[in-house]
Amino acid sequence: MAATMWMAHGAAIHTIATGGIGGVHRGESGDESADLVALARWPVAVVCSGVKAVLDLPRTRERLETLGVPVLGLMTPDLPAFYRRSSGLPVDHEFATVDEVARAIDVHWRLGGAGVVVAHPVPAEDEMPRDLYESAITRAVEEAAARRLAGRGVTPFLLERMRELTGGKSLVVNRALLRANAAAAARLAASLAPRTDAFLRVDDKCRHSSADCPRSSASPCRPLPTPATLRTDSWLGPWRAATPATCPGHGS
Repeated sequence: MAATMWMAHGAAIHTIATGGIGGVHRGESGDESADLVALARWPVAVVCSGVKAVLDLPRTRERLETLGVPVLGLMTPDLPAFYRRSSGLPVDHEFATVDEVARAIDVHWRLGGAGVVVAHPVPAEDEMPRDLYESAITRAVEEAAARRLAGRGVTPFLLERMRELTGGKSLVVNRALLRANAAAAARLAASLAPRTDAFLRVDDKCRHSSADCPRSSASPCRPLPTPATLRTDSWLGPWRAATPATCPGHGS
């Protein structure tokens, strides 16, 4: 997901959907996903059903807090556990509607914040039964430890074993939560779009002064990047327009 966040940020896309984010691995390996660093670096809202269930959820939740990444619950007071609607870990704040989440994200970005986790649980009718979830997770983790798996090989192995141990139920749940998250992300993107003008301005390459911009003097327009003018300055920086392009809201 980290690479997706980088590309989305470079293309001025501020909302994406995924199943679950990466996080801190179980055990004492010290391994953790680059997703956490990406969330702390790029201002993108990630709609997800929590953290991948095969990871260490409590430590991942603590790591997000340390990195200053807010976890906002969309119609849930708890961080989802991917296949389950609740991990028992609280979100930072619960919101009843997408518009309320959008307002909170807008404030976060205006204050200089970066990524945001929007926790959206799997639909209740598609949730994996608790007994099946816990037994499959426990056995998959024990088998991974017995094989002494480490690094990038751990998560694919665990997810495949979850599929096998649940008789394919994990895939059914995965598809259901992906559909639900994509729909929620689309609504969130639509609500965020008119709020992000101030956040989108980057430099003085716009051909219009603040006084000329129809939005407001406090929110001057920025050039829209095009395929011909996009270039990446560095891994750490956003893609910027090398030459002025059409200004949003203007025809010239």
